[in-house]
Amino acid sequence: MHKLTILLLQFNKPLWLCHLMFSVFGLYFVMLNGIGLLIVSFSLKLAGYLGATLYQNYFTPQIYFYYRNTGNPVRKLYLYSYAIDFLLYLAIIAVYQSTLTSPHAKG
Repeated sequence: MHKLTILLLQFNKPLWLCHLMFSVFGLYFVMLNGIGLLIVSFSLKLAGYLGATLYQNYFTPQIYFYYRNTGNPVRKLYLYSYAIDFLLYLAIIAVYQSTLTSPHAKG
């Protein structure tokens, strides 16, 4: 598990800026339009995943050989990376929603 954690950190290094950018953009969209349009922010997030995957496939296709040689399929690394990012995004949305609806935050 320790080896997989290090590989995930190395795998996410070129993608973290894209993940952060689309998370902030999705949160901003939810803040402007309300929680009712959360599905649209999820589609923005999925578009970010597609863009990040295409970016990495186009600019660094040779990096996949490194991960294959370690015995980890690249699809598994993408799945873990995007799952962790999506769970963090859901947690951020939940914290935002809980602070928005809490009685002490309304002023």
